[in-house]
Amino acid sequence: MIQRLFLMAGSFLMIGLQPACSQQPSSTTAESNVQATTVEDLTLADFYAQWKDSGATLVDVRSPEEYGAGHAAQALNINFFDNDFAAQAAAKLDKDAPVYIYCASGNRSGKAKKLLAEAGFKEVYNLTGAGYQQWAAAGYPVE
Repeated sequence: MIQRLFLMAGSFLMIGLQPACSQQPSSTTAESNVQATTVEDLTLADFYAQWKDSGATLVDVRSPEEYGAGHAAQALNINFFDNDFAAQAAAKLDKDAPVYIYCASGNRSGKAKKLLAEAGFKEVYNLTGAGYQQWAAAGYPVE
């Protein structure tokens, strides 16, 4: 008898939860508002080859001190460690245009690429496995 009551109670519980679990996500979820985005990690050679003739913006996400000590030619500096990094990027960059990002090693730019994608940037290319020192050592333009 007790076993039967537990089975009945469990059945009612499952039936009661079924509509909540089977509902489709609403059209106001964050995911449905995100437009198609390209976020890609590139090796140093591929990164430079794609960027150099593209006219796209190159962004150095290192600190202003690191940037001041040397940076890739034509690179804009937006410090990843600033609390308003994504807001600064949105104010300074075109979200519909490709953006190429790099840092010292690929760690900060790897995190920054995610923030930029979440902020609505359509194309974000990250220099991975290398950074500014490797860029300079390869003979690519620096300032």
